[in-house]
Amino acid sequence: MIEDRFTLEKENLEKALLFTDKACKIINNERLCYRFRLIYEELITNVFFHATKLNATYTNVKAELDKDTIILIIEYDGGEFDPTKYKTKENKLPLKERKEGGLGLFLVFNFAKKLSYERVNGMNILKINI
Repeated sequence: MIEDRFTLEKENLEKALLFTDKACKIINNERLCYRFRLIYEELITNVFFHATKLNATYTNVKAELDKDTIILIIEYDGGEFDPTKYKTKENKLPLKERKEGGLGLFLVFNFAKKLSYERVNGMNILKINI
């Protein structure tokens, strides 16, 4: 298992995104690593840009390889936000005609084998099987 913790200042986003490099060295599976990067980058960017509006100040991230599945856990403080309640529908409009937002979570839901959310002791906890 690899893990890290980041305060949610925008200048730390780049460091948080480098977490995928550490994880992919352990994963050693190009297809699985691609899915992991896509899901992690979407969710961690959402935490940095949206959870801070709910007074979040830090995030803990963990990744563990279990056979052919990556278990990704993203925990962050701040107000409650359950992304599993915001499943998005496929948007068949041309890209230029679409409203902003929702595509990232759509991709996460479609690339993840399983995604769960719980709220424990003031923490939002996302567990994603990839």
